[in-house]
Amino acid sequence: MGRRRLFAVLLLMVVALAAAASASARVDADPLAGREWWLADIGADRATPPGPGIPIVIVDSGTDPSHPEFAGRANTTFLNGQTTFGGDEFHGTAVASVAAAPDNGVGIDGVYPQATLDIFDASPTSNGITDFTAAVGIQAAATHCPAVINLSFGGTEPDPNLQAAILAAYRNGCLVVAAAGNNGTEGSPAAYPAAWPHVFTVGASDESDAVTVFSNSSPGMDIVAPGVDITGAVPLTRDPSGYESDFAGTSFSAPIVSAAAAWVWTMRPTLTVSQIGQLLRNSARDIDKPGVDAATGWGLLDIPAALAAPTPPNDPGEPNDDVPQ
Repeated sequence: MGRRRLFAVLLLMVVALAAAASASARVDADPLAGREWWLADIGADRATPPGPGIPIVIVDSGTDPSHPEFAGRANTTFLNGQTTFGGDEFHGTAVASVAAAPDNGVGIDGVYPQATLDIFDASPTSNGITDFTAAVGIQAAATHCPAVINLSFGGTEPDPNLQAAILAAYRNGCLVVAAAGNNGTEGSPAAYPAAWPHVFTVGASDESDAVTVFSNSSPGMDIVAPGVDITGAVPLTRDPSGYESDFAGTSFSAPIVSAAAAWVWTMRPTLTVSQIGQLLRNSARDIDKPGVDAATGWGLLDIPAALAAPTPPNDPGEPNDDVPQ
C-alpha cells in the first residue's frame, strides 16, 4: 500500500474513532435532570460534552453568583458586577443555567456543563437591559474571540452602536447568537439584534418538534431549538428553591444553541466563525417545510450531526452585507 493511501486510511480511522468517542452517551445525574426534555431532543444525551474550551459569553441581566449552580463553578468569570433585584432580573440566571449549569449534584445540568462561562450584566439597574450596556458587554467579549456570545433579548428599534459592536465581534472571530423574538402571533415584526446580518438567529420549537406559535418568523432565521416547558435556575431572592419550571420563549432556545455551538467548536477548534455557523445550519434536522423556511430556518439543532458533519467551506459573506460589514 502506498504511503499516501496508508495515510488516508489512518486519517479515516482517527476520524472514525473521534466520532465514536463523541457519540458515547452522557450521564445527567442532577436531581432535576429528568425535566430537561430538550437534552434528548437535540441529541445532547447521545454524546459526551468536552471539558472547558471555547467560551460561552452570556450578555443578559445579572446572574446570581451565590446560586448553587454558579457559586464555586469552575471556569466561570463574571465580567462585571451582578445585580438580580429587579422584577425581570431572574432572566440572566435562567439563561446561563440552561446553557452551562454544572453537573454538581444540584438542580439541572446545562447543555454544556463544563463550559468556560463568561457573564456580563447588561442590566445594572432594575430598568432592564439597554443597548448601550449590551454593546459594552459584547465589546468586552470581542477581545477574547473565538467565543460564542449569547443575546437573549431584543427590540424593534435598531441601535447602530449595538450593531457595530456585533460586527466587530464577528470580525474578531466570535459567533453571536440571538433569540429570534416572541411576537409570532403579532406578525413577527423585525427584532434586533436577531434581524441583523452576521447574527445567528434562533427560533423556538416544542416537545413535538413543531415551531411554537410565539416564535418570530424571519428571512434571516438560522435554526430552532427547544423553547417551552424549560426548567432553569433563578436568583434565590426570587425563589428560595433556586429553580422555576415552565419557562417559554426564544430567550431559552438561544442559550441551548450557544452551548451547543461552543461544545462543537471546542471539539472542532480549527473551524472559523463562518464555518461553525454553517455547520450548525447544514446539520440541523428539517422539521417543517422541506428546505429552508422563515419559521424554522434550516431546522432543529442536532448536536451529534454537527459533531460528525463535514467541514463546510469558509464563506464569511452574507447577501445583505455592505462594504463596512
